[in-house]
Amino acid sequence: MSRYLVTGGSGFIGRTLCSQLKELGHEVWVLSRYPGKGPWDKAFCYDLASGSLPENYFIGVRGVFHLANESHVRLRGQEIRRYLKVNVEGTAYLLDACRRYGVRRFVYFSSVRAVQRPVSHCVDEAWDKLPDDPYGVSKREAERKVLAFGEAEMAHVCNLRPALTYGAGVKGNLDQMIRGIKRGLFPPLPDFGNLLSMISVKDLVEAALQAMIDPAANGKSYFVTDGEAYSPRKLYLGISGELGKKIPSWHIPVSCLRLGAWAGDRLGGLFRRDFPFNSEVLYRLSTFDCYCSDRIRQDLCWKPERNFYDEISSMLETQDH
Repeated sequence: MSRYLVTGGSGFIGRTLCSQLKELGHEVWVLSRYPGKGPWDKAFCYDLASGSLPENYFIGVRGVFHLANESHVRLRGQEIRRYLKVNVEGTAYLLDACRRYGVRRFVYFSSVRAVQRPVSHCVDEAWDKLPDDPYGVSKREAERKVLAFGEAEMAHVCNLRPALTYGAGVKGNLDQMIRGIKRGLFPPLPDFGNLLSMISVKDLVEAALQAMIDPAANGKSYFVTDGEAYSPRKLYLGISGELGKKIPSWHIPVSCLRLGAWAGDRLGGLFRRDFPFNSEVLYRLSTFDCYCSDRIRQDLCWKPERNFYDEISSMLETQDH
């Protein structure tokens, strides 16, 4: 049995990771911004943007799974600095603590946003264009710090870049889409001609566990996907089919979606909060966002066991609780 520290352990991915670690017989310590009960042995309440971390968080810890971050939401004005404070400076504080207290294994949950979105085809890690948004820039800089720590300290480090993650208990835009279709409030989408990559939370956790112990992962940055290429239209059809809903023969015109996004932007600015549909949501739906994960499959002999359609029923079940 080993002791692992999981930052952001109370989140969607973190809880699944903690549960799996416990099932494997490990001791799990969690670092989270908010207190709460879960599948762990000890929890520390701490904001990574606060500064250096206390020694007692790292006693006997074999490795760190770092998930805590300022998520990809629409921060405005001075709020954008949260990306730097949490994602970059917070990661630096964590790495410094690992250095001081002798923790030599570190897996960082980055994002496909650490690179610029591909234009028209699926890409692998050779696609290394720098991101052009504050969130992506912060994730890329955090990755750089992780790799530099590994090299300087001769530590085992790995950056994982998951695509959009799905599974039981999922939150965010995907959860809203499923709820909207269930209630008949989500209109049938057109075919934008784009493809998206995704990954099951269970398969992502398996990849992280392997990356923590496999020497082949050391010093690497990997895209993590389920190997499928989805379109928003296919996701809509899959969810509707699982719900037993009749598929409409029509779809909402792109021009109407653009008008709705414009209205969402204006209302969001007026009320200073994000509306369910705005230009950012439309951009995510209509933009190419496809990645190849052959490298992690080859290096770690990791293979995803699920796709989105396999997990729709579990996502629907957890929404009812």
